[in-house]
Amino acid sequence: MSDHSEGADRRSEVAFGAVSQLILAVRHNMTSALPQLKTQLEETISQIDVEADIIVPMMSQHIGHLDHHEVTQEGVDPYKIVCWLGCEILSKVSCHRERPEKKICPFRAVGEALIDTLAGLLAEDSRGRIILSEHTRRFLLQMLIAEKLEHGKHGIWQNGLYAAFHCSVFAFREMERATITESV
Repeated sequence: MSDHSEGADRRSEVAFGAVSQLILAVRHNMTSALPQLKTQLEETISQIDVEADIIVPMMSQHIGHLDHHEVTQEGVDPYKIVCWLGCEILSKVSCHRERPEKKICPFRAVGEALIDTLAGLLAEDSRGRIILSEHTRRFLLQMLIAEKLEHGKHGIWQNGLYAAFHCSVFAFREMERATITESV
C-alpha cells in the first residue's frame, strides 16, 4: 500500500470517527447534560429524513463548494464533513425565543457538540499542542447562534467554521515543516 493510500485511509478513518464523536456528543448533550430537551429533540428527529434532509443537502453543498473554488479533493477532510454535517443538523433545530433561559435549547446543545468535536480533532491533529480555550469555544458558539438565530451579519456558518479549523491545522502543519527544515 502506498503512503498516499495509507494517508487517505487514515483521513477516512478519522472522518468516520469524528462523525461518530459528533453524534455521541449531541446525544450526550441532549440526554445527560440537558435532559429537559430530550422530548423536544425526539420530536424534531422524528420529523427528519436523515438522507433527504441532512446527507443530500450536505453532499450538494460539498459538490458546489468544490466546483466554485475549483478544488480537486484528494481525500476525506474530517473538518469539512463535521462542519457541514453539524451545520445541517443545526439548521433543523432551534431555540424557543420566548424562553429567557437561552442556555436551554437544542441549537445550543448541538452547537456545543459540533465545536467540541472540531476542537477535539484539532487537538488530535496537533498532538495536543493546539487546545481551544473555553472562551474561544463560547465565541464560536455565539457566532453560530448569531448566524441562525439572531443577526446573520454577525455570525459564522459552515464555510467560515470550516475555514477557521482548516487554516488552524494547515498553519500548524506548515509550522512543523518549517521547524523540521530549520533543524536539518
